[in-house]
Amino acid sequence: MRNLREELDAPSADSVERWDPIPGDSIVGAVVGFENRNRKYGPCRVVIVQDENDGTHRAVWLQHKILRELFDAEGPRRGDRLGIKRLADGKGKNGPFARYHLVIERAPGDNGTSPNDPPDRVLDADGRDIPF
Repeated sequence: MRNLREELDAPSADSVERWDPIPGDSIVGAVVGFENRNRKYGPCRVVIVQDENDGTHRAVWLQHKILRELFDAEGPRRGDRLGIKRLADGKGKNGPFARYHLVIERAPGDNGTSPNDPPDRVLDADGRDIPF
């Protein structure tokens, strides 16, 4: 049986500060959860990270293609320690694009939860739960 009280109290993309980096910003911390959210431009994965600098939970929206591809390639899991740095924008044929660097330290006793598994919660654009 699911612990609904624990799920209600867990950090979510709506209840924590969004990490909105500019080039040079970085975050280091533990992955505490994953969500899929619907935005105006379609679905977006969100990673909830507990910043080891101050203990604050932050929502990292994987809205930029480069960051999504890094997460897909590295597959961080709940409990892993990660570092993300926003690099200087790249210059592409269609204009500038956001660039990132991602490093992962696997948690001891890997629990097998990855961003490709079903998220903890899926919400529609109005914040209502969408059943799996």
